[in-house]
Amino acid sequence: MPRISDTRPHRFLALATVALASSAAISGCATTSGTVGAAPAQSASDVGHIHGLGVDPDTGIVFLASHGGMFELPSIDADAPIPMTDLAGPIAGRAQDTMGFTMIEGRMFGSGHPGPDEAATRPANLGLLTSTDSAKSWDSLSLSGEVDFHDIAVARTAAGEFELYGYSATTGHVMISRDSGSSWASGATLAIRDLTIDPGAGGIVYGTTEGGLMESADGGATFSPMAGAPALYLVESLQDGTGGLIGVDVSGTVWVRTTTDGWRETGSTTGLVEAMTYSSAASGNLVVADDRGISTSEDLGATWRVLATR
Repeated sequence: MPRISDTRPHRFLALATVALASSAAISGCATTSGTVGAAPAQSASDVGHIHGLGVDPDTGIVFLASHGGMFELPSIDADAPIPMTDLAGPIAGRAQDTMGFTMIEGRMFGSGHPGPDEAATRPANLGLLTSTDSAKSWDSLSLSGEVDFHDIAVARTAAGEFELYGYSATTGHVMISRDSGSSWASGATLAIRDLTIDPGAGGIVYGTTEGGLMESADGGATFSPMAGAPALYLVESLQDGTGGLIGVDVSGTVWVRTTTDGWRETGSTTGLVEAMTYSSAASGNLVVADDRGISTSEDLGATWRVLATR
C-alpha cells in the first residue's frame, strides 16, 4: 500500500510561499479583477510564458498556449529533446495571446487577447474560442469582447454536450456553460488559478486558490476548502471516473489523490510549473512546463523525460 503523506507541512510551506509571492502563484498575467501577477521570465525563444498545455490523443502532438501564440511539439514519444527555439510555431503565424486553454477529444477551447498584428481588428478580450484544426484557425463561440478566461476546464455531459467552466479575469468569478459554450451562467466569485472537472460526477469542480484547493459540489455555484488537501498550484483530473486528482504545489511536489489512498506524494518537478496537463489517452502522460522546458512522466512524476529544453 503506498504511503499516505501528511500534507500539513507541505500545505504550510506552499501557503507561505504563495503569501510571499502571490503575484506568481495566482496568475501569470495582470487581470482586471485585482488578481495581478507577474509572469515568470520569458525564455530565449519566441514561446515566452506558457499558459496551457494539451495533447492530441491521436497524434501525440503536444500543444503549447503562450503569450507568443500556439506552438507544437512533434510528438510526446520523441526520442530526444529539442530546443524550445526549434518548436514549430506560432501556428498559422498568429501571435494570439491564448490565456485560457484546454483540449478534449482533439478539440481546442481557448481565450485571451489578439496578437499585435490583429489588435486593430479584433476585440481586446476574445471570449471563448474553439479550434478543430490544431490551432490553424479559431472560431468565436461566445462572449467576444466581454470576457478573458484565464483558465478553462471541459468535460462531456451525458447528453453529449461539452460542459465548460471558465475563470473570468474580467469579472473575477467562475462562469459555467452546459451547452458547449453557447450560453453562460455566473458562478462563485473566487480568485482561481486552475480549474478541473470530475468527469465521473456531474457538477463536481475543483479550483486552486491562495487559500488552498477548493471543491464545488454544485456546479461552480459555491466552493469550499477541500479537507486534507495539499495547497496545490495546478490540478487536473485523472480522467478515470473515480474522482482521482493529480496536482503540483509551488515547491514542485507532485500529489495524487485516489479513492483508495487519499493524497500522496508521487514525485517532483524542477522549479515552479507554468502549465500542466494530464492525458489518460496518451499512456497516462503527465506533461509540464517548468524550468527544464517541457517534460513528460508516465509514472505520476516519479521519473521524467524532457521533450523540449529551454
